[in-house]
Amino acid sequence: MYTLICSKSNEEYKNILKCKTRKGRDKLGLFLLEGEKPIQEALQAGIEPVVLYVREESDLTEQIPELLQGSKVSVKLLNTELFDDLCDTVTSQDLIFVGRIPQYGLDEYQSDADVLVIDRIQDPGNLGTILRTSVAAGIKDVILTKGTVDLYNPKVLRATAGGFFNCRIYYAEDYDALLVSLHSLGLDVVCADVAGEIDLFQMEKNGPQALIVGNESNGPAVELIDAADQLVRIPMPGGSESLNVSVAAALLIYESVRKRKTD
Repeated sequence: MYTLICSKSNEEYKNILKCKTRKGRDKLGLFLLEGEKPIQEALQAGIEPVVLYVREESDLTEQIPELLQGSKVSVKLLNTELFDDLCDTVTSQDLIFVGRIPQYGLDEYQSDADVLVIDRIQDPGNLGTILRTSVAAGIKDVILTKGTVDLYNPKVLRATAGGFFNCRIYYAEDYDALLVSLHSLGLDVVCADVAGEIDLFQMEKNGPQALIVGNESNGPAVELIDAADQLVRIPMPGGSESLNVSVAAALLIYESVRKRKTD
């Protein structure tokens, strides 16, 4: 029998409700995730569970043991009004997972694979699409600079379908420190910019790289552009001035994949 929470004055509920905002998520170190498949992916990736809320009288109640697949997760019921207040989607799947946000340091990078640096991306859909592309391409280490939209924004989670849970996500507060770290790790810094001197398809690849994509309107920060070992541009013979950043990121990432396979 699961505990039922039916009062908005419940202290646990009031605390978890704070996770609907970035400020609350940052303070508590927790995030909310909706839907059976993303929840399963989070558990399989080793995300630390805090609690799983199920809508009262949901048909999924009997399927909870199968969903959790042996994971020791506290399960509680929420009445419909409280559950709906906690949801971000109009039509939820009757499940809300509360997980602990993992913390990593760049000293944990031990690989010969590329690192993706995402600089001040503002649109949740763009960030989600870029992350989904990086996962597909085999990039497991991603750095988000200060000013980037919150990784655990519900729109980002939906855009990635929870696909980034197997990645190590790092946060960079300072460009100088970030660049020192990238070079100390032996990474060739490749920055994509419309004013790049090198055609993307002429980019050199002699080892693992830090691939940098920047803000939708302004591109990468000048500190990153100035420090780049290679500043590349995507050719646009059709005359367009720019591409959507998620498209540009996909081209950069997969050109690196192509060169890794052929060089």
